[in-house]
Amino acid sequence: MDTLKRNKINHVPRAKRLFPVHESLGYILMGPNPRLTTCLKLLAWGFLAVIVFATIVPIGLRPTTQFSPNIERFAAFAVTGLVFVLAYPRRWVLVLALLVLTAGALEAMQLMEASRHGRLRDVLFKIAGGGFGVAMGCFLTRLRYLLLK
Repeated sequence: MDTLKRNKINHVPRAKRLFPVHESLGYILMGPNPRLTTCLKLLAWGFLAVIVFATIVPIGLRPTTQFSPNIERFAAFAVTGLVFVLAYPRRWVLVLALLVLTAGALEAMQLMEASRHGRLRDVLFKIAGGGFGVAMGCFLTRLRYLLLK
């Protein structure tokens, strides 16, 4: 009897033993959730579409914030990279390649717009932000895997 009871305890995922959470949040953390994955995919592609729009429109239509443009670039690509890796956890290399190519292509396309300018420094901030977001996504994915192990 003790052996059976011990086996049942060992089959409880580590995350549930270490971090007892609300049942609905536990469901999201504990296993694959098709709705969450679909939402993350839509959110990731939506973020990329917003970045494309904000980058190629004339300067007067560009949305601005109180932060410097370099921080905006870094943050936009970091969040996009993070959400893409959470949506496609096994495709982080493709996500990184997509972000690098997108950053380069968008800066090249800015050269065609008279009111915009493409700079190498801008590309580097975007690539750094994308790399940071991908790294954070990989870290969170690995952490989730270790907790579920």
